[in-house]
Amino acid sequence: MLSDAIDIVLLNCNNKGYIENCIESIYRCTDGKFNLIVVDQNSKDGSREWLAEKSVCHLILNKMNVGVAVGRNQAIKSGRYPWILLIDSDVLIMDENWLDKMWNYTIDRRIGVIETRVKSYEGNHTFSRMSFALIRRNTFEDIGCFDPKFYIGEDLEWYARLENSNWKTAYCYDTDILHYGKKTMEGCLEKVYYRLMQQNEDNLYSKYTHEFLKKTLYVNMFRRDAKVSELIKGDDNG
Repeated sequence: MLSDAIDIVLLNCNNKGYIENCIESIYRCTDGKFNLIVVDQNSKDGSREWLAEKSVCHLILNKMNVGVAVGRNQAIKSGRYPWILLIDSDVLIMDENWLDKMWNYTIDRRIGVIETRVKSYEGNHTFSRMSFALIRRNTFEDIGCFDPKFYIGEDLEWYARLENSNWKTAYCYDTDILHYGKKTMEGCLEKVYYRLMQQNEDNLYSKYTHEFLKKTLYVNMFRRDAKVSELIKGDDNG
């Protein structure tokens, strides 16, 4: 059992059915003290009212959808604990020991980010990126929070900065986490999703040189791909 409490950061935009189940799974499966912070991006599907009525979290109410980067930054800055869990609203925690399993990696003070094994609705396994990641607050204080220019896809730019720092990423293999995938975006961004992704890619290449990204972001992505291959191989052997 861990001794420190954590901040849990969750964004919501017209995702009522998923966020209700997500929050229920957080409370059911998180063994330890935590501070749940939910940023609502002006939802119109009743989820905003549900969150306010249930009083299950510290609720930040935005008057418009300010994007993933700004929303997460709001929650991170309002938190207070040394570790922060970023979780997508279309995630279900199935593992009552997930926090103890991920906490084992916090012993190494060089570790700034702990990704975990997630399973898609189709049954495929991968590592979580920012859909379910435990991040040391000192890492944000060192390299900064998410760049608000990146409306979505903000994690790629942030991982480039992470790779250029002295912080390391750990990968937890043995959790049971279900991620439906892209359901978080469907409530508010479905019609403009691909245009925003192209815009974010343009922002990435205008901010950094190709050589810098080859040494940072590409290395980070290749490492994750290698870990996924190990994971698949281990499942096949098991």
